[in-house]
Amino acid sequence: MEKIILGERLKELRTKFKFTQADISSLLGVDQSLISKYESGERQISMDTLEKLGDLYCCDLVHTPPVASPALQVAFRADNIDASNMTAIQAVNRVVLNSVFMANLLKED
Repeated sequence: MEKIILGERLKELRTKFKFTQADISSLLGVDQSLISKYESGERQISMDTLEKLGDLYCCDLVHTPPVASPALQVAFRADNIDASNMTAIQAVNRVVLNSVFMANLLKED
């Protein structure tokens, strides 16, 4: 059941950000059929892959339940996005996520 919920969330995020399974497979360096299996809950996804996808979608998929991890909206403009562009997006989003995390830590003090 957990894999199915996570798979549904991954598909929801992918379509929200207008990426195809081919885009994600190119970024991760895996076959497109594996992305399909992740999304259908047929295959378990590694923590490393979850972290990469969380960075891409600007949300925490590793430490919070998938349904409780809202994706932050960060605007990017491009006609054609390839794997190298997606890697850059991941890096920028990681900075955003770290900033949000640090801000939340400061609020707790």
